[in-house]
Amino acid sequence: MSSSDKPTIILKDSTTWPFWFSQLKYEANFRGIWNEINPDAKDAQPIYEQEPIIPTIRPDPGDLILPVATTPDEQTNTETLTRRHDQLILNH
Repeated sequence: MSSSDKPTIILKDSTTWPFWFSQLKYEANFRGIWNEINPDAKDAQPIYEQEPIIPTIRPDPGDLILPVATTPDEQTNTETLTRRHDQLILNH
């Protein structure tokens, strides 16, 4: 069976979950990895009801190499870019 012959299952709602899971199990067994991803295995990781919180990791300031701002405009630009970067990281 070529990859183009494999059925494509799109998870639109919960009614498609059993079909998707059956296909996942079939493919995982075929590849010999089902024991690694089987959610019902005795040593399976617990499934959490809530999405895990992404930890906030702040780099050690000594690890950062930033250009030195020599004028007030460059200082303002650097601060603006730093705030923008921090906001993008938080939103990610």
